[in-house]
Amino acid sequence: MNPFLKALLMVCVAAALVSLNAASALKISPCPDLFQYVDGGDEPQQWQGMLKFSSDHALQGLWIRVKFDATVKELILQDQFGEVVSRSPKNDEFLIKNPTYLLKPKASLTIKITVKYDGNKVPSLIGYRLNGQTVCPEQLGDLSDVFQNDLNDKEFLNEVLFTKPIASIPKYECGLSSSKAEYPWTASIQYKESNEKSRYLCQATLITPKHVITAAHCVTYRESAGRLSPGLLSVSFEQSKPRQESGVVGINVHPGYKFTNLLNDVAIVELSAPVAIDDFVRPICLGESLDVAKNVVVGYTLDKVIPNEIKSSDLKEISAVECEKRLRQWSPLIGDNSLCATYKSDESNCVGDSGSGVASLQNAQEQQQQQKPIWRLKGVVSLGVALQNKYVCNESATVLLTDISRYLRWIRATTF
Repeated sequence: MNPFLKALLMVCVAAALVSLNAASALKISPCPDLFQYVDGGDEPQQWQGMLKFSSDHALQGLWIRVKFDATVKELILQDQFGEVVSRSPKNDEFLIKNPTYLLKPKASLTIKITVKYDGNKVPSLIGYRLNGQTVCPEQLGDLSDVFQNDLNDKEFLNEVLFTKPIASIPKYECGLSSSKAEYPWTASIQYKESNEKSRYLCQATLITPKHVITAAHCVTYRESAGRLSPGLLSVSFEQSKPRQESGVVGINVHPGYKFTNLLNDVAIVELSAPVAIDDFVRPICLGESLDVAKNVVVGYTLDKVIPNEIKSSDLKEISAVECEKRLRQWSPLIGDNSLCATYKSDESNCVGDSGSGVASLQNAQEQQQQQKPIWRLKGVVSLGVALQNKYVCNESATVLLTDISRYLRWIRATTF
């Protein structure tokens, strides 16, 4: 055989063996219905695959996390679908960002990826997430994950009672006013629009250095419980100097939330980083105060589209019977975990839009025991006067609140 042809044949065989070895090194797809490895062509040290997505509700903006079991040299997207950012020092986890893409309900999306690598270790896909929700691998169910019965499942309670370490949570005093900010736990949620500008959405209340609480209808799509994309939201603390603003990495809507009657209208928003606690920004206390000196709703005045000054109004609680009479057509929204209130008098500061926190000040005797006046979160506004198309805050006005004392266990489980 001609030496040149023989050498060429050997090169071709070697390339085929490399390609064959790479293909055989790939693991079986962790979710065959959603991800498939495909023929990557003749290029050495790379493979291609198809990521599939769908959603029950509309997603404005996509943030996709992809995880591999080994180092990846480069992750390439077909048609430059979005920006690719490495999220780990080992280069085995990547974030694909496309904040302008709209994934419509029930629509499907397929993204072709090319994975390049060095050396003999072929990285295989472990799984991927879409906007904080695991897509792959699917929950297949394992007998070891099923409750065995009381006699044979000795590890059950250990797993139930497992908690994350709290050593990293900074110590702080909650519920304290200051001369610089009377209500330092007050925050606002902003929505990022397509023109890169932000629009005021709702009020919120800081309950830990990294979490605010608000109304569920503020952070979900209308007519559904589908959460907004966290990347489209930001949280601002206008009282802080300099102003503190944070991105959002998670939205925890109460699992019992119902849009049709605003049942369990409460959600916790996780900030991208803990706030700096000082006289301007400080979490409010949780827990029920047995003896209340006064209740105050805190927020922006309702006659301004983009407000920039925090105001407050005194509230007084009214009975459920009285509340039903007052709300009339909105009375089906009153639930077992609701509170009703009205304004103590004609208020020049008309505040109390969706998500606003209602704070309770302990009475003098409790304050003496605590040494300092303490504010606790009593409720979150679910139905305020503006949503009822009324802009007068007086004794004839009615505000429907979500009673936070009924959700303390859920809040603690979500935030710690």
